[in-house]
Amino acid sequence: MILLVFKPNLITMKKSCLAFLICYTFLLYSYKNYNACDFAGTNITYVLKQTQKALETEKIDLSKFFAYKAINGIEKSKEQLAACDCDSSKKLIYKGLDNLKKATKEASLFTSKEFLNTAYENISEGYKEIEAHRFHSNQSPDKLLAMNSKNMEMVIPLTLIVDDSIQKKIDSILTTYEASLQKVVATVNCKEAKAMASKIYKECEAELLKSNLTETKRYYNFRTKEITKKALNQIGDCNN
Repeated sequence: MILLVFKPNLITMKKSCLAFLICYTFLLYSYKNYNACDFAGTNITYVLKQTQKALETEKIDLSKFFAYKAINGIEKSKEQLAACDCDSSKKLIYKGLDNLKKATKEASLFTSKEFLNTAYENISEGYKEIEAHRFHSNQSPDKLLAMNSKNMEMVIPLTLIVDDSIQKKIDSILTTYEASLQKVVATVNCKEAKAMASKIYKECEAELLKSNLTETKRYYNFRTKEITKKALNQIGDCNN
């Protein structure tokens, strides 16, 4: 009877892993490689997310943890920032880096968040500079003349519309993964389910720390991590 119970569970686990691998492989190879400015821009979106997390938490140690992640993201982006050749963005982002480092040295959460707020503003402005620089670099003189009546504030949302459509596609793909993972939670032995989910969660964590991720891959791993974290919370400690 034990074998009969666990055979379907193992099949379910394999199907869940297969769904994850198919989704992951599809997204890895479905989009073109970006240039230096694209790489820098996508890396900075990660930095902004980590800085935002550092601002949102009320625990000083956790705030510093996210701040260090943001610092690491900028350090790994230095080569791309240099190759992008946008001095204004580089200066702002490095200013943000300096404020992030100051935030990690503070014992007071309040003072630390003051530096984090300034860092977020610096890096956010730097990101806008990269987007503006990237936009101008990709436009022909005729296209630039056609758009000369629009200010650069209109440029940023255009990229966000594209990102939003990609995010919706990824969310749609991940519904299959989420459903498979829920089956694992409901039917597979607790420790086995936790081991599988933990492995996927750690893989996503590792991917998000990479400096060469496109925004698409970063969002994919971010959402997969969120879904998997939810499943891990459902699984619990497996003590019972």
